[in-house]
Amino acid sequence: MVAGLIWLAGHIVGLILIGVALGCAGIVKWWVAIALMVSQPLHFIAAVVIPSRLLDVTLGWGLTTLASLMVSMAILRTSNDDWDLPPVARAGAR
Repeated sequence: MVAGLIWLAGHIVGLILIGVALGCAGIVKWWVAIALMVSQPLHFIAAVVIPSRLLDVTLGWGLTTLASLMVSMAILRTSNDDWDLPPVARAGAR
């Protein structure tokens, strides 16, 4: 049970942090990042607090699916050159 609770907390907090990172990096629009950030807390509320499969599917997993689709589209539109990091200049180099 302890492991399950740790996984649950990590899962919810992790998706919130992924949403923040995607929004701050400008990979997706903020509404997509916010949809991802609120999706798993809504999933928890709809599954545990007020057990409603309809709300869980539409709000919880529906928002996760929509946000994942938008992130996937952003990744597919990114050119290969944009994935590379710029060269790091060494101290003292001219």
